Amino acid sequence: DVCSSDLFDEFKSFTDVRSWITYSSLFSLFIGDRLHGCIAALSGGTPGVLLYNDSRVRGLAEFFSIPSVNLASKDCIDQAIGLGTQIMEQGLSSSFILNYIQRIRAFKTHLENVGLMMNSRTASEFNYLVSLYSTESSALSSDSPSLATIAS
Repeated sequence: DVCSSDLFDEFKSFTDVRSWITYSSLFSLFIGDRLHGCIAALSGGTPGVLLYNDSRVRGLAEFFSIPSVNLASKDCIDQAIGLGTQIMEQGLSSSFILNYIQRIRAFKTHLENVGLMMNSRTASEFNYLVSLYSTESSALSSDSPSLATIAS
């Protein structure tokens, strides 16, 4: 039975970004096909590899500098494990963090430019992400190898 309750013994659901990121930081590696799950893991400092099966997800992975592997590859799991291991050994999350800081700041600026305001919950989560990434990015040097270099 596909819907049997024992399949969901380890299912976690989060209602706020902070809890999700904190939980994700407990693991040593994320490999999966859920974009936001990978972003939560990377945000918590856990190396992540996104598995994609279409051009939309691949494009988002490239846009946000998220390490990724095509699910159509016959050895995609081995590739993802290899890439994840390489990231873990070399500590290469700087590309994602620096890129993500730029993207979320640009998003907020765009909202302000078109006269849209964030509600208090969204503003709180946004400020949390900016503070989280700003702290991490201050420790990163600009000459760190990029994840795109590793993945190619």
